[in-house]
Amino acid sequence: MATRFSIFPIFFRQLNKEGKPAYSGRVFPYTIQAVFDGERLINGDSETLDTRLSPDVWEYHVGGAETVVRKTLLITLKSPLRFRVNGHYTDCFSAVDFVHCLYRRMQTLCAQYGDASDAGAYQYTDAWDITEKNLLWRDLTHYSARQNYVMKLGGVSGSFTLSGAFTGYELALLSFAELFHAGKNTSFGLGKIGMWELY
Repeated sequence: MATRFSIFPIFFRQLNKEGKPAYSGRVFPYTIQAVFDGERLINGDSETLDTRLSPDVWEYHVGGAETVVRKTLLITLKSPLRFRVNGHYTDCFSAVDFVHCLYRRMQTLCAQYGDASDAGAYQYTDAWDITEKNLLWRDLTHYSARQNYVMKLGGVSGSFTLSGAFTGYELALLSFAELFHAGKNTSFGLGKIGMWELY
């Protein structure tokens, strides 16, 4: 999966345009002051943007014998993670719920922007589990101008530990989530994940 986000300059221009007081009678004018790619500032001012960005790339090819590695990983939720378990949003989820959340996100994005033809049907190996949890539910709100309504966008914050024997594919799914987030409402910045190997 290695597609550049080619409409980003158009998106930036439209955001700038909508922030001006005269545009469509906007009640809350704003100005874009800084746009970052990681640590790098990519706008010179509110009108110009440096689009010479390297795309985030994730590749994994299914096939052959899977290497299994024993690890203990700390997963931190840098922004609230929001996904359904048995049809409900919750902070009570299992290892299989979590990895299937990652798998669905990978399938969706690879089908949209890359190649999901060899993704296969993932089956949880049951060789690793969540061993420690430090999680809480955070209710965030989002005002929808289209619906003229304040919506709840709650999600899980905190951290948890995964321990056991991971296949290369499972570790690749975790790396994918570090790059492209996981769960629902990722366009609002939700589902940003960090991963650290403890031992």
